[in-house]
Amino acid sequence: MKKQKISMLTLAVFIASLLLFSILASCGGESKNSGEDKNESIAASAEEEDLPERYKIKENLPDVSFGGYEFVVLAEEYAKSDIEADVEIGEIFNDTVYHRNRTVEAKYEIELITVTEAQTSYAAKAKNEIMSGGDLYDLALCHAMDGFGMSVGGVWADWNFCEYVDMPKPWWDQELINSLSFGDKVFAMSGDFNNYSFSMTSAFLFNKNLMQNLNIAYPYDLVKEGKWTAESFQSYIKDVTRDLNGDGIIDYSNDQYGFVGWELDAPYSLSYSFGGRVISKDSDNLPVLEMDLPRTIKIVETLYDIFVSNESFLCTNAMGWGKDYEAFKEGRALFIDLKLAQIEYFKEMEQDFGIVPVPKLDESQKDYISFVNAHSTLMFLPTTISDFERAGIILEALAAESYRRVTPAYYDVVLQIKNTRDEESADMLDYVTRNRIFDMGYMYDLGGLGGYSKELVNSKSRDFASFYEKREKSALSRLEKLVNDFTKD
Repeated sequence: MKKQKISMLTLAVFIASLLLFSILASCGGESKNSGEDKNESIAASAEEEDLPERYKIKENLPDVSFGGYEFVVLAEEYAKSDIEADVEIGEIFNDTVYHRNRTVEAKYEIELITVTEAQTSYAAKAKNEIMSGGDLYDLALCHAMDGFGMSVGGVWADWNFCEYVDMPKPWWDQELINSLSFGDKVFAMSGDFNNYSFSMTSAFLFNKNLMQNLNIAYPYDLVKEGKWTAESFQSYIKDVTRDLNGDGIIDYSNDQYGFVGWELDAPYSLSYSFGGRVISKDSDNLPVLEMDLPRTIKIVETLYDIFVSNESFLCTNAMGWGKDYEAFKEGRALFIDLKLAQIEYFKEMEQDFGIVPVPKLDESQKDYISFVNAHSTLMFLPTTISDFERAGIILEALAAESYRRVTPAYYDVVLQIKNTRDEESADMLDYVTRNRIFDMGYMYDLGGLGGYSKELVNSKSRDFASFYEKREKSALSRLEKLVNDFTKD
């Protein structure tokens, strides 16, 4: 999703006016002409020239009615907030989703139906329904790994079947389309409609109180100057890990760390922020295994320094999720790697914290890069959809309305106002979200190469050359099969 800088106060007022307009438009009453005049006045004010560009970009869709059609969305449990909002509850994100839904429903005479399933059961349910020829679902919001796992079996359709889905429009995620497509075929989609994908973007929090106690400056200026690098990050965490209770053991329940993270997040966050990728594209936009080996070797060595040499804490599945969060919340960690959605875990944290992007490898790297975790939900089209033209119209309308209403509500109001504690952190979110990336090698874990950072960090190894040599043949074979499967007619 492309973000545009908007004044938080202006955005909040504008969103409030949109909600008010929707409420007025839905009200009946005897003073019809008076109500229409008020609606027209509010609508006119919403189209003033000084409004951000996002509110002026329109979708190119026909004026049609679908006669009460029920558009059914299968949503994995974590994604339901992107589509399910049956009533207003006085919470800005829910209420903008509610009004987006009602707007699209009224315009096209449809009813949006959400079928929510647990993460443990929805994938099998969807696959069984579609492979048996059932057309129950018009869209599936799937955990990325699950979605790609089912994509090889002919479960999902090419988004090009939906002629009214205008992929170059800003409400569709261009990075995902470029990175996860096969030639001109697009089997997964993301954008402003599935906000949960956006919320799975990686970032760092840092403990301000601990930083003050250590007499070191907040890293905000380093970020702005392009100098927030692996080297500067390590200068912050160096010698911070220590035994607080004096038992001679560094323990996640009692002691202090410079950096903490979860094994399925932190190594990936850093390796991708350092510019590492498993897959690139050739001149035909087909994936090729073309890792930059010298750079990847440097990345692996840097990961070793961060996690092993600096005694960082990596919470593993065997320990149980959340031990890294406990350490940070209790004020025993200087930095933590997380996803944007998880900032909310620390709303009640007594000590103060700030937000920064994950650092670059070095200053020669042009941009900060933010990894999109596979816990992200992506959008998939069942092959059994009975009318792709109808599906495309509805999805384009939902995405466009989300671009105008829902994304600003989440980004500028929920993230910047509700979940940050200072103006600098709100500004840092622009750096975090500017370059969000997906990698096909990670989504399909080709030959095990997609998890190289996690595996080498967990084994405390810096020997990427041997790791790669053992897996290259398997990765190439898997990739060749994928290309053949997805490019055949």
